[in-house]
Amino acid sequence: MQLAQATLDAQVAADQTKATVEAKAAEIQRAYDAGIAFAAAGDWKKAIEEFAKVVVLEPGYKDAATRLAEARISAAESAYQRGLAYFDLERWEQARAEFEQVIVGDPNYKDVQAKLAEIEARLAEVRVLTPTATPTITPGPSPTPLPTATSTPTPAPTATSTPAPTATAAPTNTPYPTYTPYPTHTPYPTPTPRPKLPTPTPWIIIATATPQPTPTAP
Repeated sequence: MQLAQATLDAQVAADQTKATVEAKAAEIQRAYDAGIAFAAAGDWKKAIEEFAKVVVLEPGYKDAATRLAEARISAAESAYQRGLAYFDLERWEQARAEFEQVIVGDPNYKDVQAKLAEIEARLAEVRVLTPTATPTITPGPSPTPLPTATSTPTPAPTATSTPAPTATAAPTNTPYPTYTPYPTHTPYPTPTPRPKLPTPTPWIIIATATPQPTPTAP
């Protein structure tokens, strides 16, 4: 029972070690490949960072140490050239920043120390020639005094007697016009009676019997 547990523990430890070794190898390879890519792009700062990781994890890995040294030299030369360009343009602050990057990798690189000393001298001259501007305090505007409140006496109104308006006489009543009577009504003429029609004579129909002839005997 104990033997089986010990064997299981050993197997687990071996697997963990293998996983750790594989992860480390993968990280080393990734950093090495990244360093080569950054160096090809001229990004020496990042190339140095990646090659430095490789050397820390495995100092003898391929040519990582050589590539790291070459990247540092290239980075110093690149910064040195930028510093010279700024130096010729008399842009002293930018030139000093570039030369300071050079001495981080190699303090004795070419004449970088002499360049830094000359830059400091030039900056000192500029400080002397440029007077420090003394801030001028401009007095603020004087406060405007508030107007003094003066009481102006209000003149009393003068009593004036306004005469009462003269009574206007009422207008004379205009009499109504005299009534004109309507003309006298002329009576209509008396209608003439119609003549009486003659009394119709009644018709008398007398029936007369015509005697029939007496038949003759044969």
